[in-house]
Amino acid sequence: MSSTDLVDTKTWYDQTFGSCGSWDAWVWETVNGKDYSTRKPHFSGFIAVTERLDRSAAQIASLALQQEKVVLGFNQGTHLLHISSLRERPDEAGGWAVCGTPIGA
Repeated sequence: MSSTDLVDTKTWYDQTFGSCGSWDAWVWETVNGKDYSTRKPHFSGFIAVTERLDRSAAQIASLALQQEKVVLGFNQGTHLLHISSLRERPDEAGGWAVCGTPIGA
């Protein structure tokens, strides 16, 4: 049986942003970076816990999708989605919305 560790964005940011030096570098390291000692990727997939993403979360999800990594999310807080794309929200709330296929619905 294998185990999975979940790391929230704030914890990851606190641990790693200082050594990255910029948002773009941090996003790249989050998606593509590897552990120095094990050479395994930092993350094998990503989970968006809200339907609306801010800029950094959208950049991470977008790059992960480009790299063909698993990105999961929630639609209106109820259905687990396999995210396939993001769309910019033109409304006053702004940000990006996740688009995908419900899993097990």
